[in-house]
Amino acid sequence: HIEPREDSYKIRVRKDGVMQKFMSLPRKPGIQLVACLKNMAMMDIAERRASQDGKILRKFEGNRMEFRCSTVPGKHGEKMVLRILNSDASQLNLDTLIHIESVRRDFRRIMNATNGIVIVSGPTGSGKSTTLAAALKEKDKGDTNIVTAEDPIEYDMGGDINQVQVNRAKGQTFAMILRTFLRQDPDVILIGETRDPETAESSMDAAETGHLVFTTLHANSSTSSLTRLLDMEVPKYKLNASVRGVLAQRLIRKVCTGCGIKRGVSESESIRFGIEEGTPVMYANALSAEEKSKRKRENTLCPKCSGIGYAWRVGVYELLEVNRDIQIAIAEKKPLKEIENIAVNKNNMLTLRKYGLELIKEGLTTFSELERVIQ
Repeated sequence: HIEPREDSYKIRVRKDGVMQKFMSLPRKPGIQLVACLKNMAMMDIAERRASQDGKILRKFEGNRMEFRCSTVPGKHGEKMVLRILNSDASQLNLDTLIHIESVRRDFRRIMNATNGIVIVSGPTGSGKSTTLAAALKEKDKGDTNIVTAEDPIEYDMGGDINQVQVNRAKGQTFAMILRTFLRQDPDVILIGETRDPETAESSMDAAETGHLVFTTLHANSSTSSLTRLLDMEVPKYKLNASVRGVLAQRLIRKVCTGCGIKRGVSESESIRFGIEEGTPVMYANALSAEEKSKRKRENTLCPKCSGIGYAWRVGVYELLEVNRDIQIAIAEKKPLKEIENIAVNKNNMLTLRKYGLELIKEGLTTFSELERVIQ
């Protein structure tokens, strides 16, 4: 994030989902930096009063790096954001991503259905594309025709997966590409995002005609994903006939193993989170800016997290399997909370919060991080 101020430019970085200060620049070098990056991204450097998009492609240590660039005119000049896309899909694996074995097993069963829709939901930057890329790589055994429509293409999945970039300027929308796919004998289809009624209905039709469709939705939980589809004017009978399961997800920071502190759960935490008092869990050793500077001078700053208290992230998942109980609840127009209660009490669904608490018990994250990410 390159952000103009009245007399300087501020550069911030989003690391593990949290914005952090990186450095400040005098105003003139800041303007030059933005102009240089716009030139590299094939943008119009003379145009400063309109938003622009572009991308920078480079190779670094043998890896292909792609930066999606976006500018917007602000009060004090152009703000520029560069999003790094990691195109290396070789490390993607559901065994690594989904930590709890029962959720991983149930998701594999749903994604190995012969037809229907599998939805992955969550806010921007919650790892939906990564989960779907791992699922498709697992399904790619050479005996199926797998096609994807993405915006942007984040991972080069390789194998026998055919990836298509959305191009709205040429009329290549998700719905249009999906209609084209259906004429190309697909077995598995990935629609990068369902954001309008046309795409939702086309996806349902594809699922009903014997295809397995994967897609993403912007929704806060697995049950709210169903109402999001109903809001898109998808009929209840189509929803019940097509949707196999909804995987809601978030990314939560892992407590640093270099400086994290292990201690027992307090009485108030036990009441609040339902974990037995005295159970040993991890707490992050997050330092203030002054303490970080002091530790840096003393050369005692944690080398793994630099005093942040967290390093890397882990997925938190909530898998709603749309079985007979859920289908009846949808058909009867039951409220969201009631559908969730059926999933939890009858079908043993782990909610995002319960999944997060399991990660806390395993010493992977903290109470404060769980509360920050999952309200």
